[in-house]
Amino acid sequence: MKAWLQAPARGCTVHRTLLPFQTGGSDASQRIRGAAQPPAAHGTVWLLVQTEAEVRCYGADGQLVWSRVLDVPEVGEARREFFRRNAEETRAWAIALLNTMAAAREVGDKLWVLMHGEEGARLAVFYILDRETGDIVGRISVDVPDAVRQFAVDTVRSKLYLAIPSEASLLAADAAGGLTP
Repeated sequence: MKAWLQAPARGCTVHRTLLPFQTGGSDASQRIRGAAQPPAAHGTVWLLVQTEAEVRCYGADGQLVWSRVLDVPEVGEARREFFRRNAEETRAWAIALLNTMAAAREVGDKLWVLMHGEEGARLAVFYILDRETGDIVGRISVDVPDAVRQFAVDTVRSKLYLAIPSEASLLAADAAGGLTP
């Protein structure tokens, strides 16, 4: 697996560590299949394997702690959309990628996973996984004006912030005390 680094911000030190996780296949297929999330404060690394809708948790030592395939309705929708988009594509060299998850963030002892939504999506769906076991412990859906690509959880203010690129906007959803770390 290749590691690409951007220039560090002034005063920052970059430590390049290649963890022994593999998504299998060629270099190109690895880029298509998975996306790594930055390490959490305690060194955990999350790998989102898009084509299998799989979340992998690696410890600070680089060893696989757990793996969970998200067998949820949104994955079936993403797969149907993937095949539809590729069937409609007229350029022989182009292929639409299968994206099942848009982003993930560790919040307290949970991992929040935002499922991928196509442009025009009116619902942002999150699955909340237990950080230690990978078990799904919750599901949250939020009505949105369009697809969400990034998010942040503020447990102090009980707010869920959703980035909506098509509108260049940030939506703040009030969870009324329902966001606990």
